[in-house]
Amino acid sequence: MARKVRAPHRPDPRSLAGAVIVLAVIAAASACGSPGPRGAGPKNPPLAASHGPGGAAAPSSRPAAVPDSNLAKGLVLPLEPYMMTYPEEVTLDQLSHRMTTECMARYGFHYVPTPAGSHPPPSVDAANMVRRYGIMDLTQAGTSGYHLAYDTGQPPAPLRMTVAEYTVLTGRAGAEGAEPTAKPNYKGREIPQGGCLGEAARKSGENVDQTLVERLNKDSLDRSQTEPRVRAAIGAWSACMKKNGYTIANPLVAGDHIGGETASGPEIDQAVADVSCKAKTGLVQVWYQADAALQRNEIEQNQLALAKVKQQLQAALQNAAKTTG
Repeated sequence: MARKVRAPHRPDPRSLAGAVIVLAVIAAASACGSPGPRGAGPKNPPLAASHGPGGAAAPSSRPAAVPDSNLAKGLVLPLEPYMMTYPEEVTLDQLSHRMTTECMARYGFHYVPTPAGSHPPPSVDAANMVRRYGIMDLTQAGTSGYHLAYDTGQPPAPLRMTVAEYTVLTGRAGAEGAEPTAKPNYKGREIPQGGCLGEAARKSGENVDQTLVERLNKDSLDRSQTEPRVRAAIGAWSACMKKNGYTIANPLVAGDHIGGETASGPEIDQAVADVSCKAKTGLVQVWYQADAALQRNEIEQNQLALAKVKQQLQAALQNAAKTTG
């Protein structure tokens, strides 16, 4: 089933009252509008799976390094070289998952995380170029409307965990919303800060801080909409949509109030008109040029900080290669 969702994320494990905690996988992928938050600040933990279906994503379902079709074809923003890519995220996740499993085993628990790369997003990084300015693929619009054009795979079955397992995994007491305890322990053995997830993140380098680059990335998208040439292009797109019977002021919200779990006929009609009007008005190129210009200025103003971001990411990847190779 196609999904119409916003930002890629992997939620923290959720607990239930009582002696057993259930970890469920929620797969979501970026569908439209603003960039997704992948990698911003400390990464969310991997979710446990009890030998469920899934596995690493097939190469054909992984996002292209550079958009290769329709209005987004060939578009790369200046900040993207500083962003963690999906393949890099999978590499760090694989090492972190292995370390988490080894840590849990020290306490006598068998932990099987969801395989890294099981649910690829549509975009290779947080720039979300394939939908940065709204839907931009006429073929996808004609078949899936504003929904994603593919399914990211069936999530594995939930894994039931005891409170003790959850505490060792996360360093939390087990209740929903619980804060990490000061000195958690299991049978008299001290648990690492943040549990096995925290230990693995520190050792693997998974907690690569992408906060700065993703903040700048979002800022350029927000500010570019106020540029006179972009406002004029959006106005032309909106007028084009009006001629087709749709009153929509901004393409980033075009799919917010139409459709359901699957693409309906009216949704598909609107999505096709949306992409067609972008092509007629040249909106994507105008918006991209303004967006890119702002990012180049951001890079100039944050050269040292961004260089550190790239160095931190490269160091983590080198560590992963050394540890796993």
